[in-house]
Amino acid sequence: MNTRKSVRMLTRAAVLAAISLILFMPAFELALPFFPPWLKLDISAVPVMLAGFAMGPIGGLAVQAVKSILHLLWSSTGGVGELADFLMGASLMLPAAILYAHKKSIKTAIVGIALGIVCSTIVGMLSNYYIMLPLYTQSMSMEQVIGAAAANNSAITDPATYLVYGVLPFNLVKGLLVGLVTMLLYKRVSPILHEKESRAPAKDAKDAKEEKA
Repeated sequence: MNTRKSVRMLTRAAVLAAISLILFMPAFELALPFFPPWLKLDISAVPVMLAGFAMGPIGGLAVQAVKSILHLLWSSTGGVGELADFLMGASLMLPAAILYAHKKSIKTAIVGIALGIVCSTIVGMLSNYYIMLPLYTQSMSMEQVIGAAAANNSAITDPATYLVYGVLPFNLVKGLLVGLVTMLLYKRVSPILHEKESRAPAKDAKDAKEEKA
């Protein structure tokens, strides 16, 4: 029974990771005005959030990890972008999944998502400053990076304003969108994602006869 349960859980995690990976494709990304052109909105973290709620923090981390690892197959950042995506996805999911595992209620889920949005926004700013900006400056100067960002938002004039007026609001918008979609979907897909206790196996014909005797 434990083996069967583990297989079903792995199957669910694999399906969610595949959906998350598909939603991470450029075709499902949306560029927003006023934000740097490389910051594109996507909802690939929704399956990660669903896994975290249904299967706990470890299940959510597994889905996020598989998504980020598989994306390495066509990475244009040498794994740097995938590392940043993993950190941000995990920081969004973990607070919500941990709180929800402790007490399953709508209020707890909302509080957890709000806390996750705060955490992922902070992690997003740190990962952009220490991971993504150094990556961008390998192919262009910092002035060119800031200039490209300023083309959409004139308030961006240096790395600090890039974080404050670009990365921070972008991650807040993305976190709110992911949280909203997760809340709208979770109750609908919960019966599929949750591990149900199996009913007692039906007795075979011999047992049935013995029971009647």
